[in-house]
Amino acid sequence: MDSLCKTLIGKDHYLFLINDSSKSLDNHVNITIDDLKGKQISNYNIYNKYFDKFLLIIFPDKEVICNKFLPDDVSIINRAYLEIYKDFFDKNIIDNQDILDCSDYYKTDSHINTKGVLKVINKFFTELNTRFNVNILTDLFSVKETTVPSLMSLNKGLGDLTWVSNKKDIMLEDITEIYYSINEIEDLYMEIYNNGIDGYQIFDYELKDISINFKGEKIDWQCVSNGILYKKNTDFIINKKCLIFYDSFLLHGLNLIKNIFSEIYLVKNNPVNKLIDLINPELITVFRVERFLSA
Repeated sequence: MDSLCKTLIGKDHYLFLINDSSKSLDNHVNITIDDLKGKQISNYNIYNKYFDKFLLIIFPDKEVICNKFLPDDVSIINRAYLEIYKDFFDKNIIDNQDILDCSDYYKTDSHINTKGVLKVINKFFTELNTRFNVNILTDLFSVKETTVPSLMSLNKGLGDLTWVSNKKDIMLEDITEIYYSINEIEDLYMEIYNNGIDGYQIFDYELKDISINFKGEKIDWQCVSNGILYKKNTDFIINKKCLIFYDSFLLHGLNLIKNIFSEIYLVKNNPVNKLIDLINPELITVFRVERFLSA
């Protein structure tokens, strides 16, 4: 069993992820683009097959955006894996480094916060406006901030760098946080599922409706990992079928995009050929945290 500590203490009580399976911090500190010459991106064959349908949206790693809070002996030198993806996707990739700052990431969690997710979603909307000649407004939602004693106290699966399984026996002096929520829309993740007429259906990977199995249960990690969230809209902005592959960075922003397309499929997974062929979407969007590009 892996017993390595996965929490690195930085400045001003910022915590960073280390010793993870993706080697997140190590890739930025020690890997250069020269080291990766000739390396093929993961899922190359899938991306290449459906290239014209793909849009890849990157959540930059926390250590990239919040690098000034890293310990003095740790310096970010490169984003080498991202460069490989940029070369391949060209205009079909959005990096988002230019719109994010330190306040968009939790101090005690490896993830972006909801304020940061909203910025990324708004940039996604701007791209959709250009691609489909529509007018999705990017000022629809406002952010509320609440100071909490810890992210764990919220029971929303947050505060991962303070979990004993990650920090081991490290003593943390201050784990208070600012928690961000969106005033105009309810969260989906870790909330009770009610498969009402205006909500999501939950499909399995054969697109069989299994919603009844989750009625009255929380939409938790197991639910989103094993099921596909599907919504068909009668009131929409883009009359297209969109398939979105995502990871944990988008979990608290799923409801921001649920009404944009006539049909939307949300899959917490890497792109899967079988699903793409089964759904036959007109747009395939992948929301991916940067550290998973090396996987």
